[in-house]
Amino acid sequence: MYDVHDWAEVHRLHHVEGLSKAAVAAKLSMSRTTVHRLLDLGEPPRYRRRSSGSQVDQYAEAIAAMLAEDPRVPATVIAQRLRALGFGGSLTILKDHVRRVRPNFTAARSFQRTSYLPGELAQTDWWEPPIAVPVGKGQHR
Repeated sequence: MYDVHDWAEVHRLHHVEGLSKAAVAAKLSMSRTTVHRLLDLGEPPRYRRRSSGSQVDQYAEAIAAMLAEDPRVPATVIAQRLRALGFGGSLTILKDHVRRVRPNFTAARSFQRTSYLPGELAQTDWWEPPIAVPVGKGQHR
């Protein structure tokens, strides 16, 4: 793995001193492909730590199920239920996670499922026509 110093030296030798890529590789005892890669990088290489995850991650599905059942369930109640499942993390990280995911469950849903028994509900539209409409027998054309 090459660091920022190697990147800077390759760029200096190639761009400032005008050495060819092969000459830079020979001078720094690097392969030409490494020199090509370092020159192709727009910015110096940085150390990036891999995310180690959270203690809450393995319980995310259980938390989502509890919030789907009741979006207003307190984080302390979720913590009690998770302790029974083996959760050993702090209440603070659990509250942070719940604060982040709760809006997904409390948002207004765009549908409403209704069901009625026969005869339980009736709907009508009220309309008054601008002319008299004959209604009844014998007045058909």
